[in-house]
Amino acid sequence: MKIAIDQTLLLDRILIFALGERPLVDHTGIPQASIREAKQSGVLEGRVTLAQATRLANRIGVTLTELLTPQTTAVNANAATMAHDTADAQADAQVLVPLLHELTQLVDVLTLARTLGWDASRIESAINAADTALATSGLAIQRIRGQLKLRPAAPVDPTLRARIVGLRTSRRGLTQTEAAMLYKIVNGVQPANTLSNNARLVIGGLKNLGCIEPGQTAGRFQATKSLRLALPDL
Repeated sequence: MKIAIDQTLLLDRILIFALGERPLVDHTGIPQASIREAKQSGVLEGRVTLAQATRLANRIGVTLTELLTPQTTAVNANAATMAHDTADAQADAQVLVPLLHELTQLVDVLTLARTLGWDASRIESAINAADTALATSGLAIQRIRGQLKLRPAAPVDPTLRARIVGLRTSRRGLTQTEAAMLYKIVNGVQPANTLSNNARLVIGGLKNLGCIEPGQTAGRFQATKSLRLALPDL
């Protein structure tokens, strides 16, 4: 049985009440696949009864009449969706993409919508517009279980990554703390057996710069061959 519903109303109510699919399944008895399909297409499919649709309407705080969409309304809604102002969606995408770049971690779509003051339809339009805008940029929006993150569209070449990291570290020079540690090591003064967190960071920085390497004795360090060639007096 197929039951047409007001998709926008459903998404907005889910957003307002912060409802996940699992609580809706538990309350209504509607299969999770049918709930997901209703969110995406505005149609309850599968073995869904009117009694279950009524429980869904009650759970999101509307009447069954409000939830059900007459065919004429559905046609008008589809036409309105197709006529959505593309310029507004692109403007929203320009807000969304920098925000995802700053956040760096997965962020919940509903939380993001509430923060921006957008309804479900608006944020979906913004995500779609952002996907289109990013298509040739090498970046993409990753979507996992209702969460978003900006990520590279393809894996980064590990060889290229290593070259860039090496170039960056080789150009930054030594900090005063790193220089002091290197001076001690090349003069035979080894770090303490138990290193502080700060000392570990300094040792790691010197290793990344290609200045020191593990010595023949465990826990000891020595100048690298390349550093000794560059500074023969070591």
